Parts: sequence; structure tokens; C-alpha cells
Amino acid sequence: MLTTPPLAPKTLAALKELGIRTREDLQKIGAVRAFLLLKASGLTVTKSTLWQLDALVSGVDVRHISEERKTELGKALKTILLLPFSLRKTIWKPLCGWR
Repeated sequence: MLTTPPLAPKTLAALKELGIRTREDLQKIGAVRAFLLLKASGLTVTKSTLWQLDALVSGVDVRHISEERKTELGKALKTILLLPFSLRKTIWKPLCGWR
């Protein structure tokens, strides 16, 4: 079960609304996709939220996420956001039930 801390209560509630209730659920979709789903749901999210999600996926304390890993996460996020919609849809389809 995901808890607060490290996640803020609003983030935790939004994840639950999205059907992400456990670390295993989060690991299945990954930190970047979970971050984008939170953002798409209307929640205000920051890079810190992305790092917290990644720490949970990895099973480490957020303070142990290296600067290199933070940069990798930022690049992965940018890559997805820069994709044409048709390609982004293939990323979201398994997560959102799109047909």
C-alpha cells in the first residue's frame, strides 16, 4: 500500500483514483507514466513528485535518487511529451483503456 510520506496526501488520493494503490501497481506503469497520469488528472505535480514516484518504484529513499537519475527521468518525461499524439496514444492506451 502506498503511503504518505513520501507522497503528499493529494498525490496519494489521486493515485488511488487512478487505480494505483500499491508499489506493485506503480512498478507496472513506472514513475514517468504515473507522473503524467497525475498531471493529466489535473493535479499540480512537480519534479519532486516524479522523484518520489521513482524512489517508490526503486524501493529507495528519495534522498538516494542521484542527480544523474533525476536527469534521466527529466529526459524520459520530455521524450514522451515531445512525441506526436498518435505515438503518445500507444503509451497511454494500456493505462487508460483507450481503444
